[in-house]
Amino acid sequence: YWVQDDQVLVTSPDCMTGRQTGTYKISVNTESQNYANSMTKVGDAGVQWGDAATADFYSVYPADKASVLSEGNFKLTMPEVQRMIVEAPKSGNVLKCYPDMDACFMTAKTTGVANGSDVLLHYMPLSTAVRFTLTASSQVANSITVTQIKLKAYDASGTAMPITGDFTIDLTGNSPVVTKGVNTSNEVVLYSYFENGAYLTLTSGQSVELNAFLIPLD
Repeated sequence: YWVQDDQVLVTSPDCMTGRQTGTYKISVNTESQNYANSMTKVGDAGVQWGDAATADFYSVYPADKASVLSEGNFKLTMPEVQRMIVEAPKSGNVLKCYPDMDACFMTAKTTGVANGSDVLLHYMPLSTAVRFTLTASSQVANSITVTQIKLKAYDASGTAMPITGDFTIDLTGNSPVVTKGVNTSNEVVLYSYFENGAYLTLTSGQSVELNAFLIPLD
């Protein structure tokens, strides 16, 4: 679902020179809405039509983790440190956890839009999500506090595989093409906090499902 004031980066190489890229703010009416009521430009100028009869549009979310490299190509930064909010259970032993959505990349592409027409952008997930359940042992006497969890990625031969850091994405083809950047890491560090800011604490038998977002490489 969209969250009020989520921001996306939109670009079109076919639009007016100097007005080909803009950041837009999402508006929604409810907390469980998978479409935007409106997209409003952030700042003085957004994307503006030029003289071309049609234009192609490309977009990524979140805007603050992305920059435009060229036509339909973006640089994205997958955060190595991701923070999750845990909601204490009203009953039972299963805790609810909200992942770090700043690491949940999405992309949109619309081609051949007639000059002056509405631009409809349909966002699709890009990030790979790893979800796992952490359960406190029944042998825990009182409680256990989890300060951080670190996941590391290796291939079958033991070579470190990049999962966070900088990468580029090409949206001009039939499907996104992702390329590893220069500054990458084979690990992601997860911090989990309760809504009051305290670290995740589990009592005997309690469990929580946690989530890590990764670069979508092989």
